[in-house]
Formats: sequence, C-alpha cells, structure tokens
Amino acid sequence: MMMWSNQFLLWGLRGPVEVKPSEVAAALSKILGRPVNVAEAPLSAVVPTFTSFGVSQNVAELFRELYEGVANGKVAWQGGSAELQRGSTTVDQTLRALTGKP
Repeated sequence: MMMWSNQFLLWGLRGPVEVKPSEVAAALSKILGRPVNVAEAPLSAVVPTFTSFGVSQNVAELFRELYEGVANGKVAWQGGSAELQRGSTTVDQTLRALTGKP
C-alpha cells in the first residue's frame, strides 16, 4: 500500500502466475532432491499459536477468520480501486535463491 496526497493507492502483489501450495512443494522437492509435502494446520490451532507469540486474543481471532476466509474462497482478489501488480520472478527462481541451489 502506498499513501500519496492523503489518498491510499492499493496494490495487489502477485507472482507471474498463480500457484497452489502443492505446486510449491513439488518445485521444492525437485530442487532439494527429496520429498516435500504440504501440511495444513487446523484452523483451531491459529488462536492458541498466535496468542503464544504474544498476540492479543482479539487479533489472533481476526487472523483465524482471515485464514478461514482464504481457505473457503470468501477472501480473494476483488479488484475495485486496487491495481494488480504481477512480478516476473517464478516460484522456482525464488526457491532456488532461498535455498542457494542453482
């Protein structure tokens, strides 16, 4: 988000293509040469985990609601006044840079 002249300009930041968690795991498996699996934590773990980090109960519950909305498709890119910006770095390029594997 960028503030300019007392107005907010909203940007949606994305990579060049949409990817699923399973696709990220497959790319990382290929890079590391070993299996990588997606493990989804239950929504019931969000609040206790966040509060254990010192986040307030109210804020932790808001994060749980956000994650639930993303998981069930109720929270998604809506457009409106926000401008979608797509980067050019692929998941493979990012994972290789993070792991130091060429």
